[in-house]
Amino acid sequence: MAKELTAKEYFDLGVTQLKAQQYEQAIVEFNLSITINSNYAEAYYNRGKAYFNLKQYEQAIADFSQAISLQPEKLPLYYYRADAYGKLSQYEQAVADYSTCIALIPRNEYMYNARGNAYVHLKKYEQAIADFDMAIAINPNYFFVYNNRGMIYYAMKQYEKAIANFDKAIAINPKFELAYHNRGKVFYMLKQYQQAIADFDQAIALDSKYAAAYTNRGAAHGQLKHHEQAIADYDQAITLNPKDPVTYFNRGTEYADLNKLDQAISDYNKAISLDPQYADVYYNLGLTHARLNQYKLAIADYTKGIALNPQYARTYNNRGVAHTYLKQYEQAIDEYNKALAIDPKDAITYYNRGQAYCCLKQYEQAIPDFNKAIALNPHLAVAYYMKGFALANLNSNREAITAFQQAIQLTTDQELIRKANELIQRLDTP
Repeated sequence: MAKELTAKEYFDLGVTQLKAQQYEQAIVEFNLSITINSNYAEAYYNRGKAYFNLKQYEQAIADFSQAISLQPEKLPLYYYRADAYGKLSQYEQAVADYSTCIALIPRNEYMYNARGNAYVHLKKYEQAIADFDMAIAINPNYFFVYNNRGMIYYAMKQYEKAIANFDKAIAINPKFELAYHNRGKVFYMLKQYQQAIADFDQAIALDSKYAAAYTNRGAAHGQLKHHEQAIADYDQAITLNPKDPVTYFNRGTEYADLNKLDQAISDYNKAISLDPQYADVYYNLGLTHARLNQYKLAIADYTKGIALNPQYARTYNNRGVAHTYLKQYEQAIDEYNKALAIDPKDAITYYNRGQAYCCLKQYEQAIPDFNKAIALNPHLAVAYYMKGFALANLNSNREAITAFQQAIQLTTDQELIRKANELIQRLDTP
């Protein structure tokens, strides 16, 4: 007669399967072990690890909690449960478990680092910095913590402190590609694009499959108008990670700058397919359709962008411009009004609204808009020109001539100069 296995024997079989990464079979063995001994803490703990590796975090938490009820002094149980909470974005619970770990072993730099990361997700940056400081005090060579602390300063826009932390991480571990990459991001924000590229180069040299480093190096090349190099970097990033909408968006922007508008639209559409909530893509897609004189499509794009980000004034302005090209002047003015309600200091929008009033021959309403545009941007030559145009239509010839002369002084646009001189000559003729 066959002998039945004991709880310990099923447990050992489960551990063997767990080590072999056969997680579902491991769970079967741990189930049998627990059926025989419902107080077997190690079986709950290891079954929790199997669930964790299967990304079944709720089940993992339940098992870790059961194990904790049986062995409340065992640190790894809290650590694993905290990690599972983190995977579910339940960071307050994760902080509580990491705090218990710290209470059990007060001088454990890894627990301070882990709790600090949970605080970062909660945007409790001061608490995170305090934890990273403590981790470094315990282990001054824990290079990863310098990187994490640097990322907090980056998020807080304290860029010099961020760089100092990344420098320290690199000094301890010169092959730490993540620190080079993150320092490059700081240099990018400081508009030090060549230094950013140098750091992204180093990150890529250390890890040739670092997709984000290619994307960010592409962005730095783009800022320097190195369009072909930027596109090459985005191509490589997409090869490595074809599911990143940001890279398609960025490459689309480069194609748009090169006037390759069909390719730009293709990339923007791909970005949207990956992230339909990506408001900036709709804005750029609208710009591109407008450049192709496809104003109805542009309006549809801007409308989608506004639904996702209703506080971006420039989208209303651009939708107004599209309505203007379609000779829908009343709708255009309504859009400009919305834009100015959000950003009352945008000279271009006042100028555009003034133009729309001119198209409706409402010159008296147009002139205050041109004056406001000029007050906000005294070098906006077209605003002087259109002010002159409106004044001329109100028979204020001397004032119109003055406005045209100011436009001529401020612009190098030969067509605008020609038109202004022509109108001056016409108005100055008795």
